Amino acid sequence: MCGIVGFTGRHQAAPILLDGLSKLEYRGYDSAGIAVRDGEGETEVIKAKGRLKVLSEKTNGGETVPGTCGIGHTRWATHGEPSENNAHPHMTDDGNIVAVHNGIIENYQELKNKLARKGYTFYSETDTEVAVKLIDYYYKKYEGTPVDAITHSMVRIRGSYALAIMFRDYPGEIYVARKDSPMILGVAEDESFIASDVPAILKYTRNVYYIGNLEMARVKKGEVTFYNLDGDEIEKELGIATCPINWPIGSGKKFRGVYDRDKKKVLTFSDTMKGTKEGIEEEIDIDDPHLLDVVDEDQKEQLMDEIELLDGASAEFDQELVSKGELSPVFFGSALTNFGVETFLQHFLTMTMPPLPRTADCGVIDPVKEDFSAFVFKIQANMNKAHRDRIAFMRICSGKFDAGMEVFHVQGGKKMRLSQPQQMMASDRHIVDEAYAGDIIGVFDPGIFSIGDTICMPGKKFAYEGIPTFAPEHFARVRQLDTMKRKQFVKGISQIAQEGAIQIFQEYKGGMEEIIVGVVGVLQFDVLKYRLENEYNVDIRLENLPYEHIRWIANKEEINLDRIQGTSDMKKVMDLKGNPLLLFVNPWSVGMVQDRNKDLVLTEFSKN
Repeated sequence: MCGIVGFTGRHQAAPILLDGLSKLEYRGYDSAGIAVRDGEGETEVIKAKGRLKVLSEKTNGGETVPGTCGIGHTRWATHGEPSENNAHPHMTDDGNIVAVHNGIIENYQELKNKLARKGYTFYSETDTEVAVKLIDYYYKKYEGTPVDAITHSMVRIRGSYALAIMFRDYPGEIYVARKDSPMILGVAEDESFIASDVPAILKYTRNVYYIGNLEMARVKKGEVTFYNLDGDEIEKELGIATCPINWPIGSGKKFRGVYDRDKKKVLTFSDTMKGTKEGIEEEIDIDDPHLLDVVDEDQKEQLMDEIELLDGASAEFDQELVSKGELSPVFFGSALTNFGVETFLQHFLTMTMPPLPRTADCGVIDPVKEDFSAFVFKIQANMNKAHRDRIAFMRICSGKFDAGMEVFHVQGGKKMRLSQPQQMMASDRHIVDEAYAGDIIGVFDPGIFSIGDTICMPGKKFAYEGIPTFAPEHFARVRQLDTMKRKQFVKGISQIAQEGAIQIFQEYKGGMEEIIVGVVGVLQFDVLKYRLENEYNVDIRLENLPYEHIRWIANKEEINLDRIQGTSDMKKVMDLKGNPLLLFVNPWSVGMVQDRNKDLVLTEFSKN
């Protein structure tokens, strides 16, 4: 997790970048850096190892780096140790392209090897430098626009990214691209901003755009243009307004707490030893002289200025607008340091909706008036390695749950008592005797529950509508290396699949001898391999398959799978529940199979 900011406009960029990064330092504090350009001049890059304070001192708060267009970054190290060399931004040798990145590029080594053969030299251990030089390669190869170069790069990068890029040929402009990592854009009069999170730009503008997945944008002074993966321009509407509920005082080692705008009090922060112990909060009135024992004069003065700015510029809190999805409340806190989490949860409880009716096969179930019912939405195995436990998490959808009561497992078709009902907060667990609609409990699972299961009273049996199953995009054949560990292999891969982390398929009319695993991202293959080795003591070999598209057969009762007229690249498989599916290498084959089988109804999604 890293923090990204960017600015182009009338004012000096560096102080704005540093200010924005101070609101994002919770996302990473291994190193920080900025790249600033003054008109058509060369881009100046300044980086520093350690907290943002080091970079701020190095640039005198940004005053020594002139220019009105720039990007900044605060790093949480993934590839490459924390160092000035590995810090962002990264730049090409000729200064043509400079960029910052948040995310993980899974195939960076493959791309790095390709670029090395093309004559590129690498100076860091990061995956980000690979992305920068890949964009440079396509920019020069096709002699196109920045959008052309970025689109060519995006289709070749596997993994997650939020990129902010500056091109030498386009002064005053910043280009951004996003896949699975957060990125927002803000616009004011003759000024534009980019950031990983709203707080970084909240004091400068309320006009915010949210860039979609696999989209790009060209950011100019007071103007943003969006593009899809084909490079076609698309229209965007401004995102919903934001309202800060609290506001941070200081950053890094000088962080002192937050100001609660509603209570007009300061909540002080005590060291939690990097989140290993519970912090102590103290409320101090903003006018209390004792406040100066906690914050210095400069911090209080800055806080008062920012409060005045927020009161005038930010939206007023309105619960009705929050409920309608037209206003987004913003909170400051850190799960990493265990500060501000409880405050957020307390506010969340007051803002959130009460339990709502849920659709079942017998109609709509009222959460208040109906008898007890619950819905299993998550399975997690080996939460405690010492006990090899397996927990089924379920949401109470209606009525009241009492420990020891007899219930009916709809999918299992039998009566039972839920064992060891418990609620969790971080690493803490406690046994519960009762729970009500809206609560979430975890129960011991001996291997009978699956995601999408319904629990209800024996006298009134029904099943809730299932959770959509998203189509995998990557497939691999899985084999265990030690055939003597067949039992552990089948158990491990089945349990992990039941958790929803992966999807497993069998050969049509085959058994578990040949297992095909489908995942949304290739990183899940590494997770699967790691968990099988460490939790089940099973070593596996993965053989990547060329399939990229999967289709469920919606009318399976009406179709004879043996008589489907397929294509040479089509493969028939079955899921764990015995449902037939088809795998394809490309979308052309999907269309061809549908053309050849007029009665065949295919769907991209299923439901648990």
